[in-house]
Order: sequence, then C-alpha cells, then structure tokens
Amino acid sequence: MDGDSTGKTPGFSDVGGDSHGKIRYTTPPAPGACAAAYPSPHEDRLPLPTLLMLAIAIGIAAALAGGNELRLSPRHALLTSCFSAYASFMCLLLVPVSVYFYIFHGDWFLLYFIDVGVVPSAVALLGFVAEGAVGVGGFSLGAALARNQRVTTGGVLIALCVLASVLVLILFPARLSVVGTYAQFEGNFGLEPYGGVLMKGGAAMAGYIAVGTAFLLLRIRLRPSA
Repeated sequence: MDGDSTGKTPGFSDVGGDSHGKIRYTTPPAPGACAAAYPSPHEDRLPLPTLLMLAIAIGIAAALAGGNELRLSPRHALLTSCFSAYASFMCLLLVPVSVYFYIFHGDWFLLYFIDVGVVPSAVALLGFVAEGAVGVGGFSLGAALARNQRVTTGGVLIALCVLASVLVLILFPARLSVVGTYAQFEGNFGLEPYGGVLMKGGAAMAGYIAVGTAFLLLRIRLRPSA
C-alpha cells in the first residue's frame, strides 16, 4: 500500500495501534478509507442481507428442482415433499448460520447499522422467523414458476438473487472489512481488520451452505414424485 511523504496511509489521520494490535483512529478516517486499507470482500463474508438473498435463491432453486412433483401433485406447494426438504434445510442450516453470526458477531452481521446490544431477544427471535418466511416466499415463487413451466424465468431470478447477495459485499466494503462493536465502529476506535475467528467461521459456514445446497437439490431431484 502506498503512503505519502510522511509515511501515513492516504485517507487516514493518525492511525495507531495498541499492545493487542487493534486499530485505533485518533481522528475519523476519510470516507472509503477502510475499503482502501483492507482487502476487498470475499465470498466467505455472510452478512444478513447476503443470507436473505441466498435464502430466496435456494428456495426458488429447490422448487424448480421439484418441478415434476409440483406439476403432478394437486396439493399446496407447501405440503409437498420438496418443500419439506427445503424447510429442513432452512431450519437445520441457513437459520442456524444466521443465529451463529448474530450471537458472536452481531454488529458486523448487521453491517453496523443496528446495535445488537439494545435489541430485545424477542425481536431477534422474530427476525429469525422473518428470515424463514423470506425463504418460504422464495420457494412459493419458485413453485408458481415451476407449475407454469417458466423454468427460464426462475433461473434468471436465481441469478439476480445471487448477484444481489454479492452486490451487498461490493457496496459495503468498509463495514465488512473491519470487526468490532457498534460503538467501536461509530467511534472509530478499537476496530480490527477482518480475519481470525470471524474469517474462519465465515469460510466454514459458506462451505456448509454450499455443500448443504448441493445435497438439498440432489435429494429433491432424485426423490421419486409423489
């Protein structure tokens, strides 16, 4: 990273560190400085908006994978076996991943827009229920497309949702490149660069979601139509 004649990083004013290696700003950094100081977002970063977009995309994909059952069965889409498989995926994998990030890295998970310390537990619980509802909405949309044989439209929507999930990482690099509490982010002190436990946890959770999604779609495709 280049510096000016004084040896300081462009965009930062008097950046220092303590004995623990934490970043401390004596004056607020210039807009976009965090994005310049740290690596660009990677696919292992899973803030809430990204997970919501993935829930919709995987829901649509699960419905399209179960298209044969949905077209042949007179039952409501939410009473089919392919939805049961998707609901299990949401309850056993995607929502627990969100719970993990919320509990251990909540402020980062919410992009520092909300202080999780002041969020009542009941409200947080409703938030996870809402995440599940978003996934159900994605599956329902996919089921309607599958029953009307609009598979191409479903594929386009999946691609758009995946693109939106990545766009979140591109739009908020400064918020995703540093780790700390809501107060630290607002006050520009004590922040650490993205890495360590959060990076390892993010990589593991991204891997679990990828493997789980592949297993889910394969299971639905290979399951005989009811």
